[in-house]
Amino acid sequence: MRLDIYLTSVLPFISRNIIKTLIRLGFVKVNGELSYPSYKLKLQDKVDYDLNEISSYLLKSSNSEIVPLDLDIDIVYEDKNLLVVNKSHGLDVHPVPQNKNKTLLNALVNYFQQNKISSKPRLINRIDKDTSGIVLVAKNYNAHVNYSKKFLQQKIHKYYLALVEGHVEKDKFIVNNFLGRSLINRKYVTESTSSNGKFAITEFHKVGRLIDIQTAESLENILNKFIYAHTCVFKTSLLEFWQVAHSKKNTTFILCKPITGRTHQIRVHLASVGLPIVGDKMYGFTPFSRMMLHSWAIGFD
Repeated sequence: MRLDIYLTSVLPFISRNIIKTLIRLGFVKVNGELSYPSYKLKLQDKVDYDLNEISSYLLKSSNSEIVPLDLDIDIVYEDKNLLVVNKSHGLDVHPVPQNKNKTLLNALVNYFQQNKISSKPRLINRIDKDTSGIVLVAKNYNAHVNYSKKFLQQKIHKYYLALVEGHVEKDKFIVNNFLGRSLINRKYVTESTSSNGKFAITEFHKVGRLIDIQTAESLENILNKFIYAHTCVFKTSLLEFWQVAHSKKNTTFILCKPITGRTHQIRVHLASVGLPIVGDKMYGFTPFSRMMLHSWAIGFD
């Protein structure tokens, strides 16, 4: 496996392009020596890096030119270290080439300034533009390092709610494979090989047919049965999601628990077993007012 692909799998919160930059800048060593992104790892190779040094470098190079945006933020929870935000669908999490000023991160910069928070907002996790729900934001450097380590140690567990086409036969199923960018269109993620992709695994639970669940409260009561025993759990309201979903008949709610965190993982895994998410323009086939995928809850061990 290439060095950059390996590091992207163990540092999922850092993009592969940034990983390549970190390797070239000398933040990563193989057997005590400087290396290069395409280096093919051998069985006995030892890869060394300092997560604190990497985080420090990334934080210094980020947020420097982000323009504040006056936009209301739906705050689920806040303390001196952590901000838990419920992102609306259709909003980019951070600036991208085609949208540099109207993103959640722009709104967070404004929120920090208005509330006299001296540090910069640091995203701990990310979700797709068309996915709604929980995003974790560190309010200081130490919190960012600590929560990032928890993700690496799989001590933070994410729960998504999806609305899919048709009837789901199995009460529980698991999809696992290697995922990578399509060679034809880089915007798409497809099943790949171990040498070119990243291992991805998602656990799915059938919640119930939409027609059989009468209220948002009933939906949440069912979902609560699937949450593991965590030290702390943050959840969002399901009322808005439920109201939109209720107009779409012949559909089923599925709880999705990604064990890994790959780009478009849940969307691709569901489509691969014939259960595309309603409104998914890339991997589905049914037009709808929005993509029906919601980051509902996050639990901490």
